Parts: sequence; C-alpha cells; structure tokens
Amino acid sequence: FRYGRWENERGYEGDAIFMNPYTNTSYYPRAKTEKSEGIDFLEPGSWKMTSWGYPKACANYHNPDQFFVTFGRRPTEPERTLPKFLYVSEDRGVHFKRVANLDEPVYSMNVSRTEKQRLTVFTPKSIMNTTNFGKTWEKYNYTKDFRAAGGSRKVSGVVNPDNPDEVWVGGRDGTVIASENGGKSWSNISGKLPKGQVSELVYHEGSKGDLYALVNGFGVFYKAAGKKDWQLW
Repeated sequence: FRYGRWENERGYEGDAIFMNPYTNTSYYPRAKTEKSEGIDFLEPGSWKMTSWGYPKACANYHNPDQFFVTFGRRPTEPERTLPKFLYVSEDRGVHFKRVANLDEPVYSMNVSRTEKQRLTVFTPKSIMNTTNFGKTWEKYNYTKDFRAAGGSRKVSGVVNPDNPDEVWVGGRDGTVIASENGGKSWSNISGKLPKGQVSELVYHEGSKGDLYALVNGFGVFYKAAGKKDWQLW
C-alpha cells in the first residue's frame, strides 16, 4: 500500500509490486514456482514481500492478462528467497512460469507496443530480445567499458515502447549508453553525469526521447531529446 498504513506505521514504505499503466490497479499475486524457488512467490510463508525486493514488472499492452515480473534483490535467508529469473503470468497473477531459455537474472524489461511485439530484457552484461516470448533470443553485449553496478540493482534499462530499437542502459560511475538498433551498437551519452550508480532510468513516453536518470547520492538528472547535456532536475 503505497501512501497509507499497511503493516507499517510510518506509512511510506511501498509494497506495490507493479501498477496497471492505465488503471493504476495494484497486483499482489501469490503463486508457486518450480523447485520451491520463491516459495509461494510473492507472499512466501510468514515473510511479507516488500519493496526492498526491488521488483520490476511490465505489462503487455496488447494483452492485459499477461505481465512479467523480476526482482533485483537476492536475500540469502531461505525463508526470504525470491525468484532469481524472469517470470510471466498469462492470467493476471493466478499462475506464473519462468520465461523460457533465459538463465540470467533480469533487472528491467519491456514489451513493445509495435505490431510485432518484442520483449526486451536487461541483464548485467547484455541486452536480450525475443519476438516469440522466449522460444528464441537475440543477445548483444554492452560496450567493453560499461560496468554494471554492485549491490542489488546491477543495471537500469529503458526502451521506447513504440520503437524497441531505441534502448538506454545505466550502470556504475554515472555511465549511460544508448543504442538505436536494439543493442547491436552503442554510444556513450553520459556527458557530465556525476560518478554515481545510475540506479534508475526513465524514458518520458510522449516526448521525442526525453530521459531522466537517478544517480545514487546526487539526485535526478534530465536530458532533453536531441541534447547532449544532462541537468539536475
């Protein structure tokens, strides 16, 4: 519960896994995964899932019953185990299954709004694309000088849902790289961002490419489409 009290008297610790992009409906699914990974998935045993698991999720714009969820944090206690990989629900959270042929942890993802849907995922070392939801993948590594961050959120990544060839990835040392061909080639657009971890990137939908970057310890920075410079927002 994002802005009120729910097992938290301070009232600011958010437990929402994700929000429907059109209705703002919050979902709190409960479903088992294979080999007891995640125990009962989002509400395992006596442990209540919180935003400290760094959940990321996205919905399929073409199919409101389908959504994807992954977690950035890896608690070590058995009773707090979270699923390590990317999961999909085809029935709004009643059941989950692992996305096929994907054995790497995922830190962000997107399903495009294009006629031929593309699922894009960001791992610590590469971007991966599939147009058949995991039957086959295309994989492209980040640049050699790009470094994933330490801790719970290794990379941050965003996609233009109307043109999934346009992608951006943030890592450590204030680094942001961009691609206009789905990850086949990259350019460094970090500019003069401070040297902190870029823990979140936001693509401003409806703009022509405006970006926001949360740099840990420094603040939120804004880069207008077509501009080279970031400014403190």
